[in-house]
Amino acid sequence: MKYGGNSEPKTSAANVRGHFQTYHSQLRAMITLRVFVVTMIAAVAGLALSSPAQTSLPFDVSNPKHLKWSTEEAGRIYVSACELVARSIHPEKPPRLAPKFTLILGANEDSTLRNGETSEVHLRTWNAGRFAEAMVLVAMREVFKSEDVTNLTRDTLIAAHASVSVGELKRKE
Repeated sequence: MKYGGNSEPKTSAANVRGHFQTYHSQLRAMITLRVFVVTMIAAVAGLALSSPAQTSLPFDVSNPKHLKWSTEEAGRIYVSACELVARSIHPEKPPRLAPKFTLILGANEDSTLRNGETSEVHLRTWNAGRFAEAMVLVAMREVFKSEDVTNLTRDTLIAAHASVSVGELKRKE
């Protein structure tokens, strides 16, 4: 279109609106694509974090028979036991407990073992109740070290032998 010898096209409101709508559509498509990509990255990252192979537990696990068990439930029980034991021992300023041990699934019997500083929780199969009981013991052993248990045992025997019932006194006469 030529107007008055000028070779530049005349800018009309319809032409500006058309360019704006095209730009707006392209911008909306770009934003939608970016939101989709970010959502997909977050979903993939979430799956990777929640997969059992990627889950990081604060204890070691030996599961040679590949028994089914819940890593998420075990992690929650671990944290709950540590917090509750810590609060029951020092309610005003609970210590941060983080006991190290090995959970052994597929053992011959359910038991909690401690040899020096090494602790093991043996379970025949995954049992949340048995694991919780073992966790309370393991967390308590974090507070009461072997020498503490030895001292408490000695003090218990001393206190028990320091008191005598009337019946015992009569028998000694």
